[in-house]
Amino acid sequence: MIDIRRGDVAHSMRDEILASLQLCDGSIKKMPSLLLYDEIGLKLFEEITFLDEYYLTNVELDILQTWATEMAKLINPDSMIVELGSGNLRKTEVLLNALENSGQTYGYFALDVSLPELMRSLTATRAYGNVSKTGLHGTYDDGLEWLKKPENKCKSKCILSLGSSLGNFSRTEAEDFLKSWVEVLQPGRDSFLIALDGYQDQERWGLGIQYELDLPDLAEISPAHFPYKVSEYDQENGRHQAFYSPNKDVTYGTISIKSAEKIRAAETNKYSSQQRSLLWARAGLVECGKWGTRSGDVPYYAASTYSHAGNEQTIEEFFYFLKRH
Repeated sequence: MIDIRRGDVAHSMRDEILASLQLCDGSIKKMPSLLLYDEIGLKLFEEITFLDEYYLTNVELDILQTWATEMAKLINPDSMIVELGSGNLRKTEVLLNALENSGQTYGYFALDVSLPELMRSLTATRAYGNVSKTGLHGTYDDGLEWLKKPENKCKSKCILSLGSSLGNFSRTEAEDFLKSWVEVLQPGRDSFLIALDGYQDQERWGLGIQYELDLPDLAEISPAHFPYKVSEYDQENGRHQAFYSPNKDVTYGTISIKSAEKIRAAETNKYSSQQRSLLWARAGLVECGKWGTRSGDVPYYAASTYSHAGNEQTIEEFFYFLKRH
């Protein structure tokens, strides 16, 4: 286990919450999605992934169990494999088994903000002979800075983003997020393995979950004032949104929140084929592998591998070289 934290997460989150709630330009107020992923939130989410109504996990598991061997072939031997927000490793273990069976050696690094979850999940997975396992305790930003260290920068690496977690960012934020990681990748050598949900159908969103909001160091605002509301599907923009909504007027310093006002807790963006291609192009990535399943008329794309294309790639060149390795 390596502690890569550079600061006080709770303090920085408090500042982020306050800044968001003070918006007065008409923009929707929102909470950091990280609030949902403390130790309690992670356990709740793990329970949700076993429900039939939550289709993502079962679909990704099916894809991984079918294609993990092919995916493993695209990851360079001796690579550092860094998973962003590793969680319980239920899906990751399928890929690790394929890497183990390849006979090549790899180093797997599980990055997560929850130390108890890291310790539990890494202990629960079996020991490998060809794949070493290491926990990275920290945030995405901490992991990014850790990879910039000279001893890590020189190594071949593959970044994993499973669970369609990239969809939790707005489309602009997703572009910026990928760009920040592309900066630590070497063109032609390093890669991404990304799961991304392409199912844009409102009917798949029928699961309602109640979850109370816990505001760190803001005890003056009772969590009971913010019941968690699920769900709302934005068909026009292809995204699912969840909101906190106070049951009475709330005032904290200069912050004023009206009863029933929507405070966005999370959003999950779905990506069509065109939206996905545009995302890769703007982030400077080239698609060189794609695996998925088909539900109805809309394919669900998961676990696609991408290599850093370099800043010279334009959107037009990207479409011509989609399959370039």
